[in-house]
Amino acid sequence: MVTPTTRRLLFKVLPYPIIFMLAGLLYVNVEYGLLEDATHYPESMTLYNPINSLISILIMNCLLGLVLGILEELIFKNRFKQRSFTIKILAKTLLYIFIFLTTVMVFSFLLNAANSGGSITSKEVYLPTIEFFMSFGLVSIVVFAGFIIALSLFFSEIVDYLGLDIVGNFFSGKYSKPVIENRIFMFLDMKDSTTIAEKIGHQKQYRLLNDYYREMTAAIVQTEGAIYQYVGDEIIVSWSREQGLEQSNCLQCFFLIEKSIAARSQHFLDHYGVVPGFKAGLHLGEVTRGQVGQIKRDLLYTGDVLNATARIQGLCNKVGERLLISSELKKVLPAHPFQFVSKGEFELRGRQQKAEIFTVSEA
Repeated sequence: MVTPTTRRLLFKVLPYPIIFMLAGLLYVNVEYGLLEDATHYPESMTLYNPINSLISILIMNCLLGLVLGILEELIFKNRFKQRSFTIKILAKTLLYIFIFLTTVMVFSFLLNAANSGGSITSKEVYLPTIEFFMSFGLVSIVVFAGFIIALSLFFSEIVDYLGLDIVGNFFSGKYSKPVIENRIFMFLDMKDSTTIAEKIGHQKQYRLLNDYYREMTAAIVQTEGAIYQYVGDEIIVSWSREQGLEQSNCLQCFFLIEKSIAARSQHFLDHYGVVPGFKAGLHLGEVTRGQVGQIKRDLLYTGDVLNATARIQGLCNKVGERLLISSELKKVLPAHPFQFVSKGEFELRGRQQKAEIFTVSEA
């Protein structure tokens, strides 16, 4: 079974080979339009076979895209993160062009060997390859490849900035019209954030929030949650009803975050003198989601469930608990592996009827 983390990685890597293969089709089409019935490349006099060229370029571009995607997402994603967007894209593009040229050299040997029927050590194979790498034609290929690499990296940065689900929904057009959904929300807020800010200053607080949110990422991805908004020291996480209830993902997320922060407690103490605590409220219900805005578009949820979730989270301090959920959510969650204890009924601003609230602990 593919885990949510692996599935997310696959969705992040997949656009790279797709972009590269589309670029390869464009290149082969232009090449064929220029050479037509020619039997040799005019500059290097390398044998030209349009079918072999199509197959080799598609295979090469697919492999290049996969390699670039894996390298970027697993190794180089956070490199140059302190640099400007332009410098980061440029530096990575140059790095990947070097990898591209190495791959092209290997495939050039193999393609020439296939076209000539000789071995890779024969003059008919390695001399055209050397001539090709010393030709002006290679410059145009490098420029073209550099553009495609930069485009892939740009797309990756946009996905990271907006979120994978938002970009996917944008291309699918799912929210071009308002959609009614049944979703679970978690409002998770840092405890004593004002006191911490006064103690360590706003610059250190910014770095603390960065580390704090980073520690939450794996738990959110693992439980198939989606980050809806960052609001200062508060994060709003959302699940579809099905994903949130499956294996109690919405509750598992909270406890996984708690364990992740605890495991890094020494890091927070060493760098900030404090281990951030947090409290959360969860609720479920119907919301309307759609695109809003003219100058800047955004996907917005509207509905009473968001206001109620915020109020439930606001009760944490009042009742002295770190996690509270609504009775509506408690009714549909499996009892195992959690224990639920009623904290009584409370008035939630904007609601006429009182709502019963439960605290949750791991069994």
